[in-house]
Amino acid sequence: GNIRAQLTDAVYGMEVENTLGKLTTKEAVPYMLALYQVVTLSHVHVDEVKMVKDEAKAEIDKFTKKCSFLNRELMWAAQSLIQNTHCENLEPMLPTPRQNPQNRILADVIVHAAIVFNSKSALQILQPFVKMLNTPGDLKRAYLPTMPDDSLPEVRQAMGRGQFYECPRGHPYFVSECGQPMQEYNCRKCGSTIG
Repeated sequence: GNIRAQLTDAVYGMEVENTLGKLTTKEAVPYMLALYQVVTLSHVHVDEVKMVKDEAKAEIDKFTKKCSFLNRELMWAAQSLIQNTHCENLEPMLPTPRQNPQNRILADVIVHAAIVFNSKSALQILQPFVKMLNTPGDLKRAYLPTMPDDSLPEVRQAMGRGQFYECPRGHPYFVSECGQPMQEYNCRKCGSTIG
């Protein structure tokens, strides 16, 4: 089912355990995003009827602490989202009725990215980025491979007279002298006819 709708029903019906039931690991990110959208963002409402009550927050916190599918980072984030302390030191990012719309969008993107980066499914592939976000000091002596520079501009400059072309599959080749292909050859990379 829709976790956000279920959480909304749970918040206003106070039956968190019964409404949400057992969630699985693959529902960790949707659950966290639902916490942000339903609980945290309720602070933007001026009407107290739309704000999540402290009793409901306590029930959600109790339910969340039992969620074995949340790793340590997501558990900490969930508690911060429930209490609206996730941006404690960044006042403009806290959801309030007077929050600047640009700050609200930026906060939404940051919270969404932080949740995804810290999820179990993303941890392996995103581990270097998670480390950069959470503990950048640990990477002081780390080797971070990067993509090689594109050397084609330097090669073009060094070749002087002539013209660069691309084979039908996009591999570059060079015709010297006048720069006009007068003969046919095969591309060295893919074997396509060039010239």
